[in-house]
Amino acid sequence: MREVGDAVRRLGLQVNSYVAAVSRRTGHHASDLHAVAVVRRAAERGEPMGAGDLGRALGLSPAAVSAMLHRMERAGHVQRTRAGDDGRRVLLVPTDQTFEDSSHLFEPMTEGFSQVLEDYSPEQLDLVAEVLDRLRDATAGAERELGHRP
Repeated sequence: MREVGDAVRRLGLQVNSYVAAVSRRTGHHASDLHAVAVVRRAAERGEPMGAGDLGRALGLSPAAVSAMLHRMERAGHVQRTRAGDDGRRVLLVPTDQTFEDSSHLFEPMTEGFSQVLEDYSPEQLDLVAEVLDRLRDATAGAERELGHRP
């Protein structure tokens, strides 16, 4: 069990290192790249995402989200639009550039992942996905617990 935990931590650290390298290469804040991923994922799932939603997802204050959104807009990664049913609510919409840039910048990592995963059967991949999802859920639970402590 310890080896799995260590492997997950090593993977997390390596992914963070890759994001930092992308950040250095592009001149974008690493937190902005994370925000782009959150907005993109919501769009892919058809889930509306507002500034408050983004702030909760990233654990950021409204002021920090506002500054981040200004940078993301200037970089051409997000547009703010009014919600059709509630004109007061502003939704975040990733641009085509967001999908192109993130696909291009993260392609080396995703290609490497694909090459590794090709060695496993669908059943094995289902198990890996289940374990990773359960570990993610456990981490989210631990994060919520931290939020309830003084």
